[in-house]
Amino acid sequence: GDAGRLGLEPVETRPIERYEIVQPVIAATDALRLTCSYAGFVVFPAGGVAAYDGQAPVLAPFDGAVVLAPRPDPRAGQQAFAWGRRVAD
Repeated sequence: GDAGRLGLEPVETRPIERYEIVQPVIAATDALRLTCSYAGFVVFPAGGVAAYDGQAPVLAPFDGAVVLAPRPDPRAGQQAFAWGRRVAD
């Protein structure tokens, strides 16, 4: 292809991972903080602590729950992130 003709290394292609949003997490306080990377796409087991909303732990609702679209500094009443799950290809 063009990459070879131009002397470029071919880019490894991987299947695109797809996720579905299952439920939003709304902050109850102005002090919700994640226990994981704010980049998102972190997978938790059922009952795993993904965040603390003030002193209250925010637990993963099911095995394989994925943190999607985390907001760095949510205020009470705002969506902090969404729980999602990976969709099989």
